[in-house]
Amino acid sequence: MIAYEFATRVTADGNLLIPEGYVNQLPIGNSVRVIVLVNELALHSLRKPDSLFTLTEVITEIQNTPQPPANLIPAKEFTEADVENWLDNPDPSFDVIAWNREWDRVEADMKALELAEEQREAKYL
Repeated sequence: MIAYEFATRVTADGNLLIPEGYVNQLPIGNSVRVIVLVNELALHSLRKPDSLFTLTEVITEIQNTPQPPANLIPAKEFTEADVENWLDNPDPSFDVIAWNREWDRVEADMKALELAEEQREAKYL
């Protein structure tokens, strides 16, 4: 499932404005799931007591809605023999040097972000 997020407005005729860049990416003929989040302050004059408007209620409703079967991909069952085979015969396309290089880059990025956050926090102490 791919998610697109953008702010929009409801037009006078009740339609939602979807930016052209997103409309062009939506799969024609396929079903899409639309989740509408509305600014709660704007709802107070419109809200009916029994309506579903709070963010917590919306999240609960989404969590309780079953996913379409087409979105569910069953996991492959692995046997003990599969695991032993992987240990004895590693994937020949796996590049340990490239993996370690990428991991070092990720760790350096995390450390840089952590240092920047510490410096930001130090300004407020």
